[in-house]
Amino acid sequence: MVKATILYLGAIFTCEYATVKGIPIETAEFAVHVETQEIERNVAAVPPAPLGSDTNVLL
Repeated sequence: MVKATILYLGAIFTCEYATVKGIPIETAEFAVHVETQEIERNVAAVPPAPLGSDTNVLL
């Protein structure tokens, strides 16, 4: 989690720095656009969530 936060803050700093300096940030010519699509299915019953070793079950 800490590494992701540092990476995110670095990206924000770079974006703001480029804005202040008037340098546009453009995507590379070989950049690939990725799109995620969620598809819903009709199911008879929702399966239970997997339980980890740290999960307590109260009956």
